[in-house]
Amino acid sequence: MSVSSGNGEVKSLGFIYNGVVQHIPLYAMPKIDPATCPEIKAYNNHLSISDRSYYSYKATSGKSYVCVSSDRSFQHAPSEAERIREEEKTSGKCCTDLKEVGGICNLVTCLKSGYGTLYNNGDNAKNLKIYMDRLGIKPGVFTVENGEQEFIYHYDKNHGKIRLLCKPHRFLTTNYVEKGYSVGDKAYIYGLECTVGEDGFLIFPQKIEYTDYRCKFFKDSAEKTWDELSHAT
Repeated sequence: MSVSSGNGEVKSLGFIYNGVVQHIPLYAMPKIDPATCPEIKAYNNHLSISDRSYYSYKATSGKSYVCVSSDRSFQHAPSEAERIREEEKTSGKCCTDLKEVGGICNLVTCLKSGYGTLYNNGDNAKNLKIYMDRLGIKPGVFTVENGEQEFIYHYDKNHGKIRLLCKPHRFLTTNYVEKGYSVGDKAYIYGLECTVGEDGFLIFPQKIEYTDYRCKFFKDSAEKTWDELSHAT
């Protein structure tokens, strides 16, 4: 929260400590150097995020901004955001990067929270491509690690769509012999080749590497998405 004077100038930022609202004057807030924070970036299509941590984001303009990851969100560090707004008022110039930083923060908040499906049409699809490129996430299957949680997504760049995939452990609880399959039948789960074992359950490969968003039992004539398979099982 912030406290402002009658003319709209932000005087201080407020926070709650031990149940009591505390206020720190904006001029007294320490400035966070983006160079001291790890960059919010995916490596090998894997994005790792830690809660209660600061990250830097480098906008297309080349300027870096500080963001903070909390339990439920990923946002532009409040003190830095307010400082930029004050600079805007003083200089009369609008910081065009703020919209981009806000878009990145909204996207990362959704990804770290395990949102089901994200659609983007028109201008939003264009923005999504920009944001995903800036995060270093390539089309196809990618993972997001948020503490002890890991989410698996598929990014369709052409259609501007991100879809949350089911973790393979959902398939481990189904006895496929009881579903009419035979021991030795093959299954294709998100790019993993699995086999129906003697106990009726799927045997997964030791190396887990997701390369596709589709699921298919080779016994079937047509590919099935996880949604279709889940209804069938």
